[in-house]
Amino acid sequence: MLEFFKDYKYFAIVFSILSVIILTTFYNILKVEKPLPIYQPALVNYELVDSTIQHRKKYHK
Repeated sequence: MLEFFKDYKYFAIVFSILSVIILTTFYNILKVEKPLPIYQPALVNYELVDSTIQHRKKYHK
C-alpha cells in the first residue's frame, strides 16, 4: 500500500498546491466589496436638497 502512495507523492503535492491556488483565486474574485456611492448635493435633484447646502458641490457634511 505504501508503494502505491510513494509513486504518486509528487502528483499529490502538485495537485494540492494547484488546488489551493485555484480556491484562493476564486474566493478573492467572488468576494467583491463595492463601496456605497457618496452623493454630493450637486448630483441630487435640487428639490430634495436643503437650501443651505444646494450651492456646495463637494465635501459637505
